[in-house]
Amino acid sequence: NGIWPSPIQQQKEEGENNSKNYMFEGSANLAITDVLGGLDLNVIGSKRIGVGKGLAFRRTLKNIGAAGVPINFNPTNSMSKSSTFYNFSSFQAFATYNYQLSQFHKFKLLGGYSFEDYRNEIQGSGINRLVTNDFFSLNWGDAQSASVSDAISTYATMGFFGRLNYNFKEKYLFEANLRYDGSSKLAPENRWRSFPSISAGWVI
Repeated sequence: NGIWPSPIQQQKEEGENNSKNYMFEGSANLAITDVLGGLDLNVIGSKRIGVGKGLAFRRTLKNIGAAGVPINFNPTNSMSKSSTFYNFSSFQAFATYNYQLSQFHKFKLLGGYSFEDYRNEIQGSGINRLVTNDFFSLNWGDAQSASVSDAISTYATMGFFGRLNYNFKEKYLFEANLRYDGSSKLAPENRWRSFPSISAGWVI
């Protein structure tokens, strides 16, 4: 049925795929309570940054067939390198205001702004038919087989939001919401939309 490479040989000698990734993440929250009577302010920001690099290579495995003739598996050895950069930022600021009119009427207002920005960059390069199985460099392969890739993915979102709550005698509840959001994933003429909602409740 032919000569096939040993699975043990493949695991030990065929190649490797190594990657290293480093990520930094930080966030901060500033809260100021009772700026004026019943007014609270909140500001929240976060940042994530990541970098990475990768190296993959595949060797030609040499075997001796039953007739003593050398047989090469993976006749074309190869290597590839990659680097990545990841960046994500978010920011949110909002204010809440509580107001009570007599003992029966309670109001709560909320208004705010949010923003997100994301970008991921991946560069890659590869080459085949290296002159040696022991040293992997883009300079040691067949230039005709070289390849280069560059991929970028990015998006941003922004939104404004508000909410009104009304409480009458702790028994009848009313809430109205409005968001105005935009996304770079959509065409400019369809990028922004309003999203209203309303609800009511009765405490039995």
